[in-house]
Amino acid sequence: MRAARVREGYREVERERREARREIRREIREDYYDNYYRGGDRWYRDGRYWDRYEYERRYYRRRDRDDDDLLKGAVVGAAVVGVAVAIAKSNDD
Repeated sequence: MRAARVREGYREVERERREARREIRREIREDYYDNYYRGGDRWYRDGRYWDRYEYERRYYRRRDRDDDDLLKGAVVGAAVVGVAVAIAKSNDD
């Protein structure tokens, strides 16, 4: 009896996760086709038509990727410093 409740709980959690993923995908899709979208993968903005690649690159370039690069750089830098300290301590012994 208890195992059945646990399985049902896991099923419910997985159902909620699937629903959350669907909602996120829907929001991203609806946000992407903004009020400049003209159909046929064309956008009209700043006096000209843009294809999907150009428009996305110019107006929807993800600025948070720069933050990711900074974070990756900090992690790599910390790892290098840690290795250097470990080498220095091993040479002292």
